[in-house]
Amino acid sequence: MKNRITTLLHSIAISSLLQFSVLGSDLGEGTPAPVTGDASPEAKALLQVLYRISGKHTLTGQHNYPNTKDTYTLRTAQACGKAPAVFGQDFGFAAPGNQDAAAARPDIIAEIKRQHAKGSIITLCWHAVRPTDDEPVTFRGSVQGKLTDQQWNDLLTPGTQLHKRWCAQVDVIAGYLKELQAAHIPVLWRPYHEMNGDWFWWGGRPRTNGTIALYRQLFDRFENYHKLNNLLWVWSVDRPTTPQRQFADYFPGTNYFDVAALDVYRSDFKQDYYEGLLKLAAGKPLALAEVGPAPTLAVLDEQPRWGWWMTWAGMLGGRWGGDTNALRGLVNAPRSLSLDDSAYRALIAPIRAASGLSEAEPTTIQLGGRTATIRKLDSLPYVESEYTKLFRFDSWTNPKLRQLRERYKLDAVVAPGRDESERQILLLDWVHHQFKKFGRPSTEALGALEILKSIEEGQAFFCVQ
Repeated sequence: MKNRITTLLHSIAISSLLQFSVLGSDLGEGTPAPVTGDASPEAKALLQVLYRISGKHTLTGQHNYPNTKDTYTLRTAQACGKAPAVFGQDFGFAAPGNQDAAAARPDIIAEIKRQHAKGSIITLCWHAVRPTDDEPVTFRGSVQGKLTDQQWNDLLTPGTQLHKRWCAQVDVIAGYLKELQAAHIPVLWRPYHEMNGDWFWWGGRPRTNGTIALYRQLFDRFENYHKLNNLLWVWSVDRPTTPQRQFADYFPGTNYFDVAALDVYRSDFKQDYYEGLLKLAAGKPLALAEVGPAPTLAVLDEQPRWGWWMTWAGMLGGRWGGDTNALRGLVNAPRSLSLDDSAYRALIAPIRAASGLSEAEPTTIQLGGRTATIRKLDSLPYVESEYTKLFRFDSWTNPKLRQLRERYKLDAVVAPGRDESERQILLLDWVHHQFKKFGRPSTEALGALEILKSIEEGQAFFCVQ
């Protein structure tokens, strides 16, 4: 059994490498750096993951209200059979006991640390208190309140009383983000979301001295005053359903965001929304920061660059939540990556290594009726070279591959695998156990069919073959 487990672990390591080559090359020095100066290694690793999956895979996600810890994540996991990869939270604003309680922030940070240790990617927003008010506040009374034009100008003018109040409020949030920075946790930070809408106090003010200026002011405060370097900045807008909500009027410039995100409710996934954001993003990753319900597979086929989607709390099969069966189908589709998918675990290995979490707790897996304990799982970056360019993935319709599958019943070999990574492990394990006689090769057989036939004839091969 020991040899079989060793074989399986070798296969897992090879499978992880294959997964990286399938998902995309390790972009290394070619990856755009985070817009945050001197970004932390874990922030850089997270950004690489987003570039790597762009156009190929989409991460599943779930938002949770501030005072509910991971309640909605657990509900989604129960409904879909898989826990979401992205864990969403909000810093809150309301009185103690409310689901949006600001007093829950210490618990939020503790939960984020727990989720990060499990492998979740963290995204945070903040329904910020209006700077004329003191927490706790109500949603309609403050978050959806208004500022006069004079108050807005004061807010953007250093030295004014309102600007000082704003600094004090955002500094509180910076303190919590610093806790995550100290814990080496990268964060998809999404401030002043849906900024092109007029339903929040910060939104609906287009062009230079409007919402863009406030967003940049926050960026400057966090970047230059607080020196936060664990954030990936997510520029977040709502659908441009009116002339007053056009993306371009709220565009902060590519130096101020790492990810461009859209919020979509009631399945309004119009293609021109996607293409408009794609153009402004100029190659940067895209995300569906809030949805209710999640996009369909047909939508993602037409709009493949969405790197993750996150269902808002309380919308699982409920208000605008759509069909739970449809969500289950989406989550279990090959293009979707969830927390416990083998391909996802391989994908996030560089983030965990940068965060000091590369040594995972032993994990027991069941594959093909056998049990193995994984004590360590490392994955190597895919490095582009002239040698690797010689390798090509062959077509499923290749007659020799069809003959190989049918002769050796390979479909049955990989059938127990729950995802592509597990199927690769099973196939690699099967290949390893076909070789019976080792030593100097006694045949010049080439290609899988010839080699397997020679094995049946008792020919010897080097172990590397």
